[in-house]
Amino acid sequence: MDFSFGEVLRNYRETKNMSLSELHRKTGVSQPYLSQLESGKKPSKKIIFKILWGLCEDEPKEFIGMYGILMDVAGYEVKPEQKEILEKAMIEYSTLSREIDYIEAQIALFQNELKWWERENLDPRIDTAGKNKVIDKLEKLVSESAIRKEKLQTLKIQIDQCSKLDRKLEKELEKTLVEISKIRENYKNNFKIEGFTYKNDLENEFAHKEKHVFNFEIPAYRDTSIEHGTFSSYIPPDEALEYFFNVENLLKLNPTMLNFKGIKLTESDVQNILKKIEEMKEEFTNFNKE
Repeated sequence: MDFSFGEVLRNYRETKNMSLSELHRKTGVSQPYLSQLESGKKPSKKIIFKILWGLCEDEPKEFIGMYGILMDVAGYEVKPEQKEILEKAMIEYSTLSREIDYIEAQIALFQNELKWWERENLDPRIDTAGKNKVIDKLEKLVSESAIRKEKLQTLKIQIDQCSKLDRKLEKELEKTLVEISKIRENYKNNFKIEGFTYKNDLENEFAHKEKHVFNFEIPAYRDTSIEHGTFSSYIPPDEALEYFFNVENLLKLNPTMLNFKGIKLTESDVQNILKKIEEMKEEFTNFNKE
């Protein structure tokens, strides 16, 4: 049984749990027009790309797969070389987006560190070289982010033009991909920041099994009580990570979800686990002494 463009679009949208109004917000295509498409109206290639951006911008493999399907059921031919260059571009687009997110997160960290250096009650005897290093790192990171954002916008425009891909547009797209590769290589070779490692796995992310990514917030400052009040001090990233991976802290990170083989652990269970770890550590220490 052959399916129409409208049927495929509706089914795919519903698998995404996305309403027509939400798809309208994501694509800029009016809700009445989207309804007409799902009722049988033939879309233009430009509209198909807008819909794809709205449905699977963050999923390049899915974008490519649905691109072939939607173009086919809409009655448009997709040449193998067109699909190949589009796949390369979409994977690069997603990778570049993730790099920007990563660099922006680093910018936020260094901005917090700079706030600490700029505190009014900072000891004037402290060498300002530390502050200048932070400023230098920030400037480099901001520059790297800006360069990528510019290329990301260029890449998106060129991807949209893939619906009418000719040799000239193909060369322009290939040139952009080469430029992005050079930006990344230059960054890896020349941009060194302590505690800031380039994510090599981003380059191969889509050649392997997809991964879930979870974010945990670790305090960047600690409050210490002193005679006349409270003193707030900055926690370096390596010390914050050490705090995070402290077993006692990990066990208390999310008590409502803490479990062992699907069985929820109570506060009493956690205390018993910590007690057992202390006993094991003591036995191990005594064994080494012997």
